[in-house]
Amino acid sequence: PQNILANSQDDGSIYIEWDEVMQFDCNAEAPYSDNCYAYVIEIDSYCCNYSWDGICESTYQDCINGGSDNFNDNEFENNLSNRTVQPFNENIFDEISNREVVGYYLFRNGDFIHFDSETYYYDFDIIGGVEYCYSVSAVYDSSQSQISSESCAASSLVDFIPGDVNTDNILNVLDIVIMVNMIFGLESPNYQVADVNDDGLINVLDVIVVINDILDE
Repeated sequence: PQNILANSQDDGSIYIEWDEVMQFDCNAEAPYSDNCYAYVIEIDSYCCNYSWDGICESTYQDCINGGSDNFNDNEFENNLSNRTVQPFNENIFDEISNREVVGYYLFRNGDFIHFDSETYYYDFDIIGGVEYCYSVSAVYDSSQSQISSESCAASSLVDFIPGDVNTDNILNVLDIVIMVNMIFGLESPNYQVADVNDDGLINVLDVIVVINDILDE
């Protein structure tokens, strides 16, 4: 899947969307787009990532003829590496021919959170003010694609008390402990809530403000 994009919403959620999985997403140009082409790039990534050379063509013709090919690849530029034509594997070909996308796995900060057949998701199970990074993988009947690149967004809080970093609507010593942990890198920073004096930092000055607010109450 390509072009995953995460955006924070006014209701405190993060909206994630992505493109439908592309059947073929190769850098190398090739004259085919059928199941045998999919078979070739599955077993030999060079044919997808770099060049459609004689080895790719010979493997393709071998697939077309069901594993009994006498193709002469002199018309194609061959790579000088030790790449060779692999024997036709009917099991791999059958798997690719029957492959259909059944849905998508969605990951947040590297952990699986949701499966869906749609190409979008609203994530409400998050803490306001914290940045989250999302990636997605296509799911087939019997396999799974590589995980996409990540897209990150910081969630927003609709209503909150400055300094109430555990969002329990009470300012107390628990918030101070969490803020100190944020300062020392032991907790993920929540600038929206913990940066009480709004100077772009979470430091001892913010802790002092929260302590004073607690004492005033």
